[in-house]
Amino acid sequence: MFSKSGRKKKDPVSGTMQDQRTRALYRQACGMLTEMDMDEMSIARLAKRAECSVGAFYGRFPDKTVFLDFVIRQTFRRLTGATEQFFESLERDVSLDSAVKKLIDHLVETFGESETAGVLRAATKLSMTNASTKQPLVDYRKFVEEKAAEILSNIPDTDIDSGETRSVMQITFATLLDIALNDAGPMRAGSGTLKSILSEFAVAQLDGASGRVESDSKADRKRAKSEQATIADKLGLKRRTVTKPETDKKKSNRNRLNRETENDKL
Repeated sequence: MFSKSGRKKKDPVSGTMQDQRTRALYRQACGMLTEMDMDEMSIARLAKRAECSVGAFYGRFPDKTVFLDFVIRQTFRRLTGATEQFFESLERDVSLDSAVKKLIDHLVETFGESETAGVLRAATKLSMTNASTKQPLVDYRKFVEEKAAEILSNIPDTDIDSGETRSVMQITFATLLDIALNDAGPMRAGSGTLKSILSEFAVAQLDGASGRVESDSKADRKRAKSEQATIADKLGLKRRTVTKPETDKKKSNRNRLNRETENDKL
C-alpha cells in the first residue's frame, strides 16, 4: 500500500502504537466507543478529538473498519499483558479459595472497564460480517482458561480437572460478556455484588470438583454422628448394658437356690 507520494504506508495493525498520533487516535476511539455506537463515530470527529487531521488518519489506516480492527486487537493485547502479570502473582497463592476469588475479581474488573465494554460491542457488531474480528477475544479467553487450569491444578491438596476449570470460566465469561454488551439486569459491570456472586459460584464448583467438600446434608450428618460418638465415649455409654428388672418368679427361684446352697454347706 503506497501513498500519493509513492512512500509505503505504515502497517495499520502492527507496530503503529509507537507513533504518537496513532496512540492518540486509539485512546480517543476507545473513549468514543463508550459513548456511542461504532456507526456514529465519524473519522472527522475522531480526528478532531485526537487533535490531528483527517489526512493523518488515512495516512495510517485505509478505512474505519481496518482502524476498528486495530483498536480491538490492541485492546486485547493490553488486556492479555495485564492478565499475564496478574497470573504471575497468582502462581504464589497456595489457597484454592483465595486464588479463585482473586481470579474472578480480576476478570470482573477487567470487563467492568467502560472502554473494554465499548470495544467488545464494536467487536461483536463487526463480527457479524467478519468473524475474525472476534478472534482477539477468543484468544484471550483461551489464554485465561488454560493458564487458570494450570495454576489451580498445582495448588496443594487439590485435584481439579482442567475441564472443570474451563466450565467455570465459560460461565464466568458468558456472564461478563452479557453484562458488558447489554448493560441490563440487576448486576452491574465491575460491581462488588457481581464479584461476590461469581466467586461463590466458582469456589463451590471447584471445591466440589477437588473432592474436598461434601454436600451440606451429608457433612452435617457425618459431623453429628461423630460428635455423638465422642460424647458417648466420654460418658462410657458404649460399655453400658441395660438389664430388665427381675420378675417375682425369677426372684423367688433365685432365693430358693441360695437357701439350698447354704444348706448343702452345712
